Amino acid sequence: MDGALANSGVLKVAGDLVLGQRRSTPLRSGYLHEVAQLAAARFEGRAAELAAMTAFSAAPAGVQKDQGGDACTAYWRWLAPAWSGKTALMAQFALHPPQGVDVLAFFITARAAGRSDRTAFLAALQGQLREYLCDADVDCASQGQFLDALERAADRATAEGRQLVLVVDGLDEDTGVESASSGYSIAALLPRVPPPGLRIVVAGRPNPPVPSDVLENHPLHSARINHLLAPSPEAQALRKAAERDLHALLTGGGPGREVACLIAAANGGLSAQDLADLMGEVSAWEVEEVLGGSLGRSFQHRPPQWPAPGDQPAHLFSFAHEELQRGAVKRISRAALERYRARVHAFTYAWREAGWPPDTPEYVLVGYPQMLRNLADTTRLTALATDAVRHERLWETTGSDTEALAEIADAIRLHRAVTDPDLQACVRLAHRRDEIRGYVASIPDDVIETWALVGHVRRALTLAHVAHGSRRIPDLVRGILYGGRADHNTASLIGSVARQLLSPVQDARELRDVADALCGAGHPQQAADIARSIARPDRRDDALVAIVGAVARSGAPRQAAELARNIADPVRQVGVLASAARALAQSGCSEQAVELARGISDPERRDGVLGSLPAAAAEAADDEPANVYAPTPHALGWQARIPAEAVEGDHFAKDQERAAERARGISDTDRQAKVLGSIAKKLALSGFHRQATELADEAARLARGIVNHDKRDRALTVVARAVACKGHHALAVELARAMVDPDRCADTLAAVVALMARAGANQQAAELADEAAELAHGGTALGPKAALLGVVAEAMTLTGRHEQAAELARTAAKLAHGSKGSGQSATALTLAARAMARTGRYREAIDIARMVTESDLLDGAYGAVAVVIAHAGHPREAIELIGSVDAPDRKAKAQAAVATALTHAGCHRQAVDLALGITRSTSRCKALILMIRTMARAGYWQEAVELSRTAVALADEAGDPNWCARTLATAAEVLTHDGHHEQAVGFAQAAAELARTLKDPGRRVTALTGAARALSRAGCRDQAEVVGREAINAARTLKDPGQRVKMLTSTARKCRDTLDGRVLLAEALDIGPLQEVVACLPDIAPETVELLARLMTVKRPGVDPGHTAHAGTAAGHRLGYDHEEEIGR
Repeated sequence: MDGALANSGVLKVAGDLVLGQRRSTPLRSGYLHEVAQLAAARFEGRAAELAAMTAFSAAPAGVQKDQGGDACTAYWRWLAPAWSGKTALMAQFALHPPQGVDVLAFFITARAAGRSDRTAFLAALQGQLREYLCDADVDCASQGQFLDALERAADRATAEGRQLVLVVDGLDEDTGVESASSGYSIAALLPRVPPPGLRIVVAGRPNPPVPSDVLENHPLHSARINHLLAPSPEAQALRKAAERDLHALLTGGGPGREVACLIAAANGGLSAQDLADLMGEVSAWEVEEVLGGSLGRSFQHRPPQWPAPGDQPAHLFSFAHEELQRGAVKRISRAALERYRARVHAFTYAWREAGWPPDTPEYVLVGYPQMLRNLADTTRLTALATDAVRHERLWETTGSDTEALAEIADAIRLHRAVTDPDLQACVRLAHRRDEIRGYVASIPDDVIETWALVGHVRRALTLAHVAHGSRRIPDLVRGILYGGRADHNTASLIGSVARQLLSPVQDARELRDVADALCGAGHPQQAADIARSIARPDRRDDALVAIVGAVARSGAPRQAAELARNIADPVRQVGVLASAARALAQSGCSEQAVELARGISDPERRDGVLGSLPAAAAEAADDEPANVYAPTPHALGWQARIPAEAVEGDHFAKDQERAAERARGISDTDRQAKVLGSIAKKLALSGFHRQATELADEAARLARGIVNHDKRDRALTVVARAVACKGHHALAVELARAMVDPDRCADTLAAVVALMARAGANQQAAELADEAAELAHGGTALGPKAALLGVVAEAMTLTGRHEQAAELARTAAKLAHGSKGSGQSATALTLAARAMARTGRYREAIDIARMVTESDLLDGAYGAVAVVIAHAGHPREAIELIGSVDAPDRKAKAQAAVATALTHAGCHRQAVDLALGITRSTSRCKALILMIRTMARAGYWQEAVELSRTAVALADEAGDPNWCARTLATAAEVLTHDGHHEQAVGFAQAAAELARTLKDPGRRVTALTGAARALSRAGCRDQAEVVGREAINAARTLKDPGQRVKMLTSTARKCRDTLDGRVLLAEALDIGPLQEVVACLPDIAPETVELLARLMTVKRPGVDPGHTAHAGTAAGHRLGYDHEEEIGR
């Protein structure tokens, strides 16, 4: 046949934090065999329908996405009732496509466990797209990745003069729609505007509506794509025969009835051996006799999705049609059905008790969870989804963590579906999900680099981003470009993936470095695409400066001039064009130099550059002129680590094999994985890609059993601080002592010391401070050790032991002064100065602060000391000290922080005078809000009311709707408490109106939440609930999951009296990660605190993180002024 059905049956996902693959992933087809099982034994008729599908598929042109064409012309939907022959027609088309047409297909089969939801669809299409694109690195873990791969496939088909058709049968059988399984519907995954070269044919019944998660303007909502399919006489005859057979089986008793009832109860997917085990006293042969006998037309079989290597795959059985499955369930009494399901539960439990051995049936691993989803059996699904041993077996069997993550998500959503979710269960599920995602962080860097070098670019970049965050991406890109000698296609892929992974705002520096690397490696066009995506003007300019010169030298001066216009700084824009023009002239390209110089907008500078070009051309010496646009030092950072020439010869490969064999004898798992990864990288650099891939996969498998203790310790820090804030001091100490890194342990203990001292537990706090000090003294690197001693010293002052604290601060200052790295030294000196100031030795504290040499960091040190002095009630000295800060922005921040501290000290008049004198409106508003709240907490209601009115007037005058809304909400709360009800309600309503005008969703959420709380305090509960719901809806629009979680939990905590915080918390836990939710657990779900502590203190083998700088992260000793409200508490 001329057409092709591309597919495979093995899933390896990297995009959704899923680690590698357990078994090899051949690119050969596997799904084709499943389609063949669904096809009619003898297909007859339907010539007109097939002709219509052929005409639709082979029609030229297609919808041009960039031209806004009518997407409906790329969709075709067959509609017909059950038993009309839809599946047979779709299978015939898929198996025998027309000339010049390639087919990708998925047949949704609700009666076959694990074949009817979004996860199954993405897995099947991932395999087919890998085969079609000849690219084992294709990942479809998310809709974005699937659509990207689909577009690449359509591009390939178009380039080869072919047409690509995606066939999806059985949209009405999607179990994700009914049970919210695996992220809702398959229909929502289909492209709203298919790319050129792609047509989509779907089939289903006319009754179910389009799923609610499908976008409103999607072609699936249009009746124009509908085509009615007349029932097939052959299908009707088959229906009658199958129903007669089913009736005979159910009424005949014996093994036939048992088989039918068990398949109905289990929802299909059982092998003959599974059925024999469930029935007892019956062999698999006897079961096969029933299924293959004269009454067997009610059933169909398919091969397993993950057959064990070398074994003859056992067929998995289900009913031949979804209507037969439903009919069987209806004809079996409820009590009998429950008894059969109880057998299935017991069958699965037996495999669990056996420890999920290698021969665990496929049904037990993937079919049984689907049955639980359909039954909404939350308790059993939660037990499965938190079973780490089972998840390891799943990974060994399927090659990925996709199934495990999907069932965790489904279990959480089932909990969310009830009015009072079980938050302990949700916490266990979220913790297990984060554990699975954390496997990636343990993969050795050399393994990730090896995957990149052998061509798995997308996989490597995604894993690097997950494991190390955005900071790791530029290094890996350099490795791919300079180590792998990347071609144009690889460079384009790097650019595409980098833009997907990195934020144009938060990751501007990393994007700049990626652009530098691409430009330095000879790919200026891809570099320019990256540069233009950067949101920060200064970083964008940095990248464009180098790219403009490279593009000019490549023979495109007009494009260089066009790129230069994107440089925001006019001085740099002119400078780069002038330099590039002179460089071209020196290279002998006088015409291009003149053309580029004419792109300079400043007439005087343009004339000057044009006048200098003849001289520049004449200066060209015999030696090749220096390349003023050579790759930046960042871009060349990898070259020193890459061999100049690949080592050749079998002897090298054999040497590495022997080295790997020796490495396998290393008892330490972490070290063994790293050594194997290092060998794999050497092999990859030398061209031995197959051996490199095998070793890299072996190292990755070892890494799954290793906990990344640095990541675990960071999570423990967050949890310890959260529980300590709520008075669970003993639990916080236990969490801190469970950390592997002594520096982080000391830092966290210091935070607990401060909280215990403020709670009045001075004796216990003092003892804990000694423990923290002893750990801090054990550090080796001077900078981190100094910073840590400063943190502990400040915590110790709160216990009243000022002499010991001062001695620690002096030691910290001495170490910091002798350490390398100006930023690290300044941090430690600032912490030491602040600790010294807390002992009352202000002169000595200022002297320590003066040891900071950089002016901007010195301002921060002065501000930190001034805040402590102000909090001690010395306004004149504090204000005098911040007078030394010159930069306007830093001065405004320092003034705001000192004003807040003076309010804490009761120096209200001086605090107000200082705050009103702040020229930067944002800092002034923020300071006034914090001061108002501080006064109110201390009981100074009259002063708070007066300051509120002043703050509202100033905020209105400043014209910033964000800070105006937040000021109004704060004022409304104060006015409510002091009896000014009418004005309070007016302020709260005005705050809500202003909040609605904010375009930034994060700011809108914060402002709406404040307004909702103010309305609630004012007694307007109905209005408060409406505004709170608006805040939640705005939070759900945030793209970044971490930010979405923060906003949801913040709203849940602040609006507990009007919104159901437990429901919102369950939603946040569904999104994750867990540590973003921890802060609100003690308030909203106190029953989860001890559970979480137990989960997090379970120790497993892990990576030794070494001693790194963590000081100041946990204890809240921040050097900026973003959290002034916490100062001095």
